[in-house]
Parts: sequence; C-alpha cells; structure tokens
Amino acid sequence: MAQAPNSAAKPASQAKHGEGAVLVTSRTISCDGGGGALGHPRTFYTIGDEGSVTCGYCGQVFVLDPNAPADGGH
Repeated sequence: MAQAPNSAAKPASQAKHGEGAVLVTSRTISCDGGGGALGHPRTFYTIGDEGSVTCGYCGQVFVLDPNAPADGGH
C-alpha cells in the first residue's frame, strides 16, 4: 500500500516518528514504531519503483529522496 512521494517529507534526522513522511536515502529501511518499548517489532522494507513504502504496523510512510544515490545492489 504505497503512497506517492510527498514533497513535505522530512529527512530522517529531522522527522519525528508519526509526524508525516520520512525522507530516506536508501531503498532498504527499517521501522520499530519509534516508541522504544512502546513501539512494535522492527520490520524491514524495500522501497520499490513507486518511491515510497508504508509500515504495516504503524502506518509510517518512508519516501525515497529523489537525489539519493543508486543502491549498489547488495
């Protein structure tokens, strides 16, 4: 259930979990709910050609930065 890239996405270093989309620079990301012990199990996602992915537990949206370098395929 991917969403279109969001121009209001914040870089991961500036975003607070649950407050809008998080801009990331890698196609492989993980999400743990951002709440420490109150979060959810860490899950890993791969961002496909659509440019974003939504966490199945908490609904956090991760958007691939259009200026991110291409992954090395590893």
